[in-house]
Amino acid sequence: MRLIAVLIAVVLASPMVQAGVVIAQVLYDPAGTESGGEAIELRNDGSLPVNISGWTLASETSATDALIPEGIFLAAGAAYLVADAGWNAAKDNPAWKSADYEETITLANTNSGIALKDTAGTVVDAVGWGDAAEIKQGLFEGVPAEEVLAGEALVRGQDTGNNAADFSAAEPQFFGGDAVSVVVNVSESTLDILPLGAALAEDDSPEPGVQVLPYAGATRALRLEAYYNGTVVSAAWLNRTIALRNDGGVWKGELPLEYWDAPGSREIRIITETQNLTIPVTVLELRATRVETKRVVLKTVPGGSAKGTIAVRNIGNVPAAVSWAGSDLRFGGNTIAFENLDVKETTIAPAETQDIAVSLRVPADAAVGEYRTMLRMTEK
Repeated sequence: MRLIAVLIAVVLASPMVQAGVVIAQVLYDPAGTESGGEAIELRNDGSLPVNISGWTLASETSATDALIPEGIFLAAGAAYLVADAGWNAAKDNPAWKSADYEETITLANTNSGIALKDTAGTVVDAVGWGDAAEIKQGLFEGVPAEEVLAGEALVRGQDTGNNAADFSAAEPQFFGGDAVSVVVNVSESTLDILPLGAALAEDDSPEPGVQVLPYAGATRALRLEAYYNGTVVSAAWLNRTIALRNDGGVWKGELPLEYWDAPGSREIRIITETQNLTIPVTVLELRATRVETKRVVLKTVPGGSAKGTIAVRNIGNVPAAVSWAGSDLRFGGNTIAFENLDVKETTIAPAETQDIAVSLRVPADAAVGEYRTMLRMTEK
């Protein structure tokens, strides 16, 4: 008896979409030199990674003032810093991160703007400052923001499509989308002991307090800096103790946030010889799964049955309850009703990979041939 080959193609790759990428900060008038001191920070406020390879930044000076190189994918919640050539030596604050990409850029201090464009030349986001009548079209949204003082940056607070409402003057915070920067002032002196203070530069949520979101299927490094003139500084974080290293008077270290670390209220505890400081941090829920099996091939005969499996991994930090939907299996004008295909509903724990059972019952009167359908996985 001849066999029926039933091919089930499972395609669940996350689409790379550009929605959610915004201009987060613009430093167009640095306190120091204009040559090497200007910077634009992009941020992915969406829930999916975005391929920004070949995107451009247009300004009053040039339609391609900066061209983002190939191979650049911006993760959800991550930031990407484009800075003027010579940024590392010329930046106003030595503690700011190194640029992700440097190119000679020229930003005017008055009546100007910057636009982020994708590879098709479509404006993804724009921010202008000064008099709209003096700024090229396409370099601002709504009403341009007010101009800032030297050393200040235009910092995005919301995204309504109106620069005047969305941006305000603030101290630049170029510490990276994957960084939590902590500034701690500590004194050893018994005569003049300063109170400990801390500042968290990055926050993944507009809610009150500080929230951080794990990276799906990966380790996120939260970079910590402490300023202290003693000999011992460490940080306690998620049942781990990290010894910080002294780098020219600045104590530095990286606090790992694994994708499976459970959500909830946590804390960073900075420990010195004489004082401790607790910084409350909320680890946000991350719901993410990855289908490891892209195709399932089942073989049987008319009136028979077949079984297979689909491997799915939970790359988030909460249990994932998954179910499946699809359509009838088709071969030319012949069909096998979808009701004959059974894919097990299950719950997958964080960091767990499950082989989910697939079974098919083929009617006895089914024509011989290769039938296909697509399965779609959903999370409850």
